[in-house]
Amino acid sequence: MTQVLQFRGRRNDWTAVEKFLAARHARSTKLMYRSSVRKFEAWCEDRRLSGLPAEPNTLAMFLAAEGEAGRSPSTITRHVAAIRAAHADRGYTDPATNPIIAALKQGIRRDRPRDRKGKAALSRKNLGRILNAIPDDMAGLRDKAILLGIVTLTALTSIGSSV
Repeated sequence: MTQVLQFRGRRNDWTAVEKFLAARHARSTKLMYRSSVRKFEAWCEDRRLSGLPAEPNTLAMFLAAEGEAGRSPSTITRHVAAIRAAHADRGYTDPATNPIIAALKQGIRRDRPRDRKGKAALSRKNLGRILNAIPDDMAGLRDKAILLGIVTLTALTSIGSSV
């Protein structure tokens, strides 16, 4: 992370600042952000545009290209978060604060609705198998009651929503 703040004072005080700034993201988040920023920078380089710092229009064109390429809205949201963090780390103005970015993300989300593939319902046969596999001791009877309660509530909810 590039040092944005000016160091003044005792070294130990500044070391604590650096430690907590470095710990603000999980390792997996840092890896995903790094991947997103590299992708953005490569896209910008191919078009001879500035990636860091980026103009809002540059970010908008990148996000639109990602949407056209079929990227999921959650991936595009991750790209925006990564690019925002990269700008903040370097003390640059955040291009994602431009209202066009929020509107663009909304348009991508609306244009690419998620496939809502429902799972097959639990059949009576499979429910019977599950219930038979649970022992008839006190804990098992409790588990059967919970399972049957969930199945009943789910059935009632789906009946109520279809009426």
